[in-house]
Amino acid sequence: MKRAVATALLAVVPFIASPAIAQNQSAQDTVVASVDGSNIYASDVVALYHSLPPQYRQQPLSQLSGEIVERLIEQTLVANAARSSGLEKTPEVQRQIKMLTDGVLQQAYLEQKISSQMTDEKLKEAYRKRIASQPAPEEIRARHILLKTEETAKAVIVELETTGDFAAAAKKHSTGPSAAQGGDLGFFSDGMMVPEFSKAAFALKTGEITKSPVKTQFGWHVIKLEERRRKEAPSFDQVAPELRQDIGRQAYEDILSGLRAQAKIEIKDPSPQAAPK
Repeated sequence: MKRAVATALLAVVPFIASPAIAQNQSAQDTVVASVDGSNIYASDVVALYHSLPPQYRQQPLSQLSGEIVERLIEQTLVANAARSSGLEKTPEVQRQIKMLTDGVLQQAYLEQKISSQMTDEKLKEAYRKRIASQPAPEEIRARHILLKTEETAKAVIVELETTGDFAAAAKKHSTGPSAAQGGDLGFFSDGMMVPEFSKAAFALKTGEITKSPVKTQFGWHVIKLEERRRKEAPSFDQVAPELRQDIGRQAYEDILSGLRAQAKIEIKDPSPQAAPK
């Protein structure tokens, strides 16, 4: 397990630089190690820990911090050696540094701009609009008796016309798993059941029983509608993550649209080929 963690650390170490690290490296950030004057901060350790695959984050940070610090020391040692050799000044490395730097700046800029728009009031307004535009769907509560043949289903309907006790008839005759509950299926929305069953059930009035058996892939059904109600609207907390995504996506599109409008963009080669080796 320790070797696997080390392998995972090696895979993510080169990518720890992120806006989160830059924001956390304040004057109060703790220096956990130093390599020839280059400091390694506690925020670096935390960032690398959160970059690990989920299976490794099942272990607490306290158990992995020592190994993470060692990996960061190794990274710093190698990076310092690369600088001393002049490697960072080569065109290829400069190009890669620019791409990585641009990626970090892009993320930092977008996070800053989008977070400024992600206010509680804006989220709550988006929630109010969603609830108003999406009326709660209707739900019904129904019972059913599942039978193997149309003839036996018709016989049960005749029996119900005499006794009227649907729950007792379901316990007696139904071959479905809900028989023990008197055929009670609880509440469900349109589309949750197979189409033939759903259509027949939603067409009933409260307290009404189907006048003829309903055939589905499971057999023949006798259905009784018990109740109708409107499904409760989802709470703000339930939809807040989705609302944040929607607002963030729209903010991103607006930011890019504004930047494009102000910039002079020239696409000189719309289909670039691989660079020669």
